[in-house]
Amino acid sequence: MKKLIIGLGIYLCAQNLVAQETTTDTTNVLNSVVLSANRSQTTFKKLSRNVVVIDRQEIEDAPVQTVQELLEYSLNVDVRQRGSVGLQADVSIRGGNFEQTLILLNGVKLTDPQTGHHNMNIPVALKDIERIEVLHGSASRVFGPNAFSGAINIITKSSGKSQLNISGLAGENELYGLGVSERFSTGKSSTLISLSQQQSAGYIENTDFRTSNFFIQTDFKAGKFDFSINAGQTDKRFGANSYYTSVYPDQYEETRTRFASITATSGDKLKITRRVYWRRHNDRFELFRHFDNAPSWYTSHNFHETDAYGGELNAVYTHKFGTTSVGAEFRREEIISTNLGKDLDSPIDVKGENAVYAKGDSRENISLYAEHNFTYKRLLVSGGVMANHNSAFGTQFFPGIDVSVAITDEVRLYSSVNRAFRFPSFTEIYIATPTSVGKLDLKPEEAETYELGTKIYTPMFQATGSVFHRRGKNLIDFIRFNNQPTSDPFRAQNLTEANYTGVEVAININKKVLLDATGFITRLGFNYTFMDADTASNGFESTYALDFLRHKFGISLDHKIYKGLNMSWRASLQNREGGYNFYDTNTNAFTGEVEYPTFWLLDARLFWMGENYTIFVEASNILDEDYVDIGNINQPGRWIKAGFRWSIDH
Repeated sequence: MKKLIIGLGIYLCAQNLVAQETTTDTTNVLNSVVLSANRSQTTFKKLSRNVVVIDRQEIEDAPVQTVQELLEYSLNVDVRQRGSVGLQADVSIRGGNFEQTLILLNGVKLTDPQTGHHNMNIPVALKDIERIEVLHGSASRVFGPNAFSGAINIITKSSGKSQLNISGLAGENELYGLGVSERFSTGKSSTLISLSQQQSAGYIENTDFRTSNFFIQTDFKAGKFDFSINAGQTDKRFGANSYYTSVYPDQYEETRTRFASITATSGDKLKITRRVYWRRHNDRFELFRHFDNAPSWYTSHNFHETDAYGGELNAVYTHKFGTTSVGAEFRREEIISTNLGKDLDSPIDVKGENAVYAKGDSRENISLYAEHNFTYKRLLVSGGVMANHNSAFGTQFFPGIDVSVAITDEVRLYSSVNRAFRFPSFTEIYIATPTSVGKLDLKPEEAETYELGTKIYTPMFQATGSVFHRRGKNLIDFIRFNNQPTSDPFRAQNLTEANYTGVEVAININKKVLLDATGFITRLGFNYTFMDADTASNGFESTYALDFLRHKFGISLDHKIYKGLNMSWRASLQNREGGYNFYDTNTNAFTGEVEYPTFWLLDARLFWMGENYTIFVEASNILDEDYVDIGNINQPGRWIKAGFRWSIDH
């Protein structure tokens, strides 16, 4: 608390909080934004679900460098990082885990079938993102498998004037970064090409990293069709201190993710969307970065290659009785690996390495969707069902219904009931290491989510509040019983049942009201979440499923200082349920379970905005909190960075 008071004192002295003045009212913008939380898209204000939209202005002003860091302050989003600057982060919603949250880029599913640890390997820089939609709650009838506790759709800019953008970053711990993007726009087409790279020596031993991104997007009209073509690649190389076990801190990982997609849309009254996509992920994991320090039993690193590809078709027909949507999706997932899967008939050489892929597996998934939305006076109803068949897990049906009613022009009540499911990852099924063991007969996770909420839109503020209850069945976790030696591995298990109940509240004050009242504040928002579960890790140690954020409180505040000089602040209080087995590096031994500490995060950015440039200085973890997101992996302390963005029209 003392650190928080000091931080708030700094804030008051600096005349505090976030962002840049624009002439557009955020409320009107959000109310007209078309979101994809239903098969037939609807506007933000009319949506009968709890969706948080992080708009372009907030993305530009926030004192963060990555999507993961930005989500750290979003309502009921849990970001558990294993490194710095979003290098590796597990992102989840509403007490779910990283495997239970679907990540999409422009509607394309980026779920990695090997492990959800790789889901956030996205080759897009913050500067190229138009908005981020965070859907809370089960959404399998809309997005299919893996939208278990929610979904995050990252949407890039599809158009804009022809412009060259250059950005640079430098900071403590030998942090350097450079980004270049070029947009070419004509009357019927727009193409964005973006490259970026960051590197650091790390904040503690073996946390050095180097990342690079390439992304290209082309949007154009051809006859009656609107086309969007996306492709990209992200490469990460990093020291993975204690990532998967504290016993061996000298871990190292290299990953490469490539993807491509083509989307074609046509029609108005009957709107048809077709999409094909492909994603490949390569992973080189070294339990011992330096072979000289490895024990005799460690003879080779681990290599994995996954492919996920498929196609989607969605048709939306608008008529006097509402809108009716039908759709279908095919997806195939494949893995070849040195240690995950079944024995291959013929081993495959690992390109550029003295190793072979001796294991592998594959599965196919077919989903059929149907949804109908209709309006009667102030009542909105959206109901649908998804039928899903998986070659490994059989056939399931997942219905859902969302209902809302406008009590007044400013107040809307909504409720929803939806089912969802998730297939085990290949890692959960096949992993076999000294620290983790999978299970061949794992069952898919299932959930039913019940929600009741309200949305309030007034000239002064926007507010959302919801109460939800998720009944989970066959939840997958890696556990170790308390009566087992700490040298025993964690083993994958289906938990019979775990039910979660939560409350979410978010309030955002309209910018015009703030400016009229203060003359300098341009953004002020608060959010709070309380979560509870009826199942605790009594008698065993949970790795993921039961270590959720019980309390999370967030503040966003932006303000002007003088002319183009602005300040942005983000604060978050996080109280996590559960604990972890503490590893004492002095004795090289586990000493028993300790609770996750409660902590405050405070980030800030001071920036000057010119006509076509921005110069900034920012600091993360200003209070220099000593905290962990995942057991025994210490997060960075206070970290100061500086940088610039420069735009050249042509």
